[in-house]
Amino acid sequence: LLSQPGIDPVVFYTENIAPYKGELEIWYQQHASLWLDIKLIFLTAWVIVKPESDLPFRWLKGLPEQPEYLK
Repeated sequence: LLSQPGIDPVVFYTENIAPYKGELEIWYQQHASLWLDIKLIFLTAWVIVKPESDLPFRWLKGLPEQPEYLK
């Protein structure tokens, strides 16, 4: 996305990335637990090895929907 000409990275972050991150933070606060933290550690390692995996969205029910530009 940022490699496309005419896209200001700061504006793109402010208008697209930051709101989604905010939704994720609210979701985390509403679901915070030790078990969730353990899942997140495992899933972080998992998506490093298999970045195309949708396992996080299957394991973590109720996550805010991922915007099209991040898919």
